[in-house]
Amino acid sequence: MIVGFRCDCGGAEGLIRRALERGGVQDWLTRPIYVGKRNSLDYIDQALSDISDDIEIRSLRRFISEASKFAVVLGIKDGKIRWANLSDSSPTAKLDADVIIEKLA
Repeated sequence: MIVGFRCDCGGAEGLIRRALERGGVQDWLTRPIYVGKRNSLDYIDQALSDISDDIEIRSLRRFISEASKFAVVLGIKDGKIRWANLSDSSPTAKLDADVIIEKLA
């Protein structure tokens, strides 16, 4: 499963949607993207409570809590999660997001 989290910044949703489209996700326009720190952290606390990868969850929570801008792609599969932040538009982040989408969608 692929989920997105974004800040209230302009353009953040577009970064996530383009990554989903690039990755061949069929419903890339309707995938859920949670807006703002509070909504993102609430989703993480509620929906990921049974995930065994606690280090990755804590890392994601810390990043979203402290970031001034974020556009995160989160992949969840078989109790494991991986995430990438696209807000800095680095080639590494784009590649990470592409791999997450390919392997965990």
